[in-house]
Amino acid sequence: MPTDTKQLRRTIGERIRELRHVRGLSQAKAAQSVSLTVDSWSRIERGAAPNPTLSSYVDIADALGVQVGYLLPATTRGKLAPILHEIVDLVGKVDNETQASLMKAIKGLLEQRSA
Repeated sequence: MPTDTKQLRRTIGERIRELRHVRGLSQAKAAQSVSLTVDSWSRIERGAAPNPTLSSYVDIADALGVQVGYLLPATTRGKLAPILHEIVDLVGKVDNETQASLMKAIKGLLEQRSA
């Protein structure tokens, strides 16, 4: 877990970059969606923006389809691929019955694939 603010900004920026790539967005398209310049978006991704506001992070998270807390480092989240985080977030938004159906479908697909 990052202990200084520079490292924290870099870690958050890396998560933003990963999510942007998963979504297939260019920096220009992503920046435009939150009314930032491409240069500002780029600096945030590199952790080089001196003091990004919480509001900027909230807007970026919204544009990437995640909650702002998802941008923060966490010991368990950091070990999963970004696409798995996306799946967890999506499944977390549906009811228990739908989650059970999804789990059954995933297991079935995996069993077919390994056969």
